[in-house]
Amino acid sequence: MQIPSGVGFEKAGPAWSATGWPDDDCGSESARTRQSGSVEGPELRYALGRSRAKDAPFNRHRTLKTESLTVIVPTLNEADNIDALLSRIFAQSSPALSIEVLVVDDGSTDETCERVLLCGQTRPVRLLQRTNPSGGLAGAVLAGAVAANSHWILVMDADLSHPPERIGDLVAPLLDGSQDMVIGSRYVPGGRTPGWPWWRRFMSRAACLMARPLTRLHDPLSGFFAVDRESLVRCRAGAAGFKIALELIVDARSGLRVKEIPICFQDRERGESKISFVILATYLFRVAVLILRRFRLQPGLSRPPRSAPVREPSGTNAK
Repeated sequence: MQIPSGVGFEKAGPAWSATGWPDDDCGSESARTRQSGSVEGPELRYALGRSRAKDAPFNRHRTLKTESLTVIVPTLNEADNIDALLSRIFAQSSPALSIEVLVVDDGSTDETCERVLLCGQTRPVRLLQRTNPSGGLAGAVLAGAVAANSHWILVMDADLSHPPERIGDLVAPLLDGSQDMVIGSRYVPGGRTPGWPWWRRFMSRAACLMARPLTRLHDPLSGFFAVDRESLVRCRAGAAGFKIALELIVDARSGLRVKEIPICFQDRERGESKISFVILATYLFRVAVLILRRFRLQPGLSRPPRSAPVREPSGTNAK
């Protein structure tokens, strides 16, 4: 499949296996992170042969099938966060899971691209620069899906609001075949948004409620999710804005088995938020379009034709 026009592609770094990472850092932040011991990745739990026994223990003495995962990270002026993010992502690699990162940049004017290229000298990181970006965050994610090398895709923000330490938990239900899509949710039991003022909680909840005619998921606006590459590539070309997960769920012709797992959503500490009135207006417009499309194609629906989300037990806490 051809990369869309207006997209510049640049590969940084050699091909790597799942093991044998070099000791080089992606930046000074990574050394401090490793010393603190705060980013040790969870063992990926899944049964070989994609058994549905998803809680099968990880056996270090068996021959493992290595699965590959492409983590798509859209960026725009994230130089203050990108080094720490990349280090924490690669800490989740294991003999069972080989991770590459595809950074899709929409015209950063700081040192974001330079830092990505520098990290690509010692890590499996690629940089995709969109010279004429369109479609907002959704367009960046779709361009990354087209350029991805792996069957499995995980999408996350670059501002450290999404915890890379949950990557293994999002991917495991895909590998064992029990789910088609897994979303890191703020609003299932165990999910948290520490430090948010009441007005932001209200606005976020209201935005999710607006999507209720389309899906009964608790957090369909999450930007932290894992899915297979083909599903993303098939996503409708008109997708726009910053809520690509909702577009993907609605566009799925036969429906997706979707699971929400709780995450702790941290506010960015460095850099500037990209949320603006234009982005919010685009979201409202897209929700209206999706609702009209849904009820035009399937008139008479009184409730969303999606099965209820599979949730973890109420006692589960975000890691």
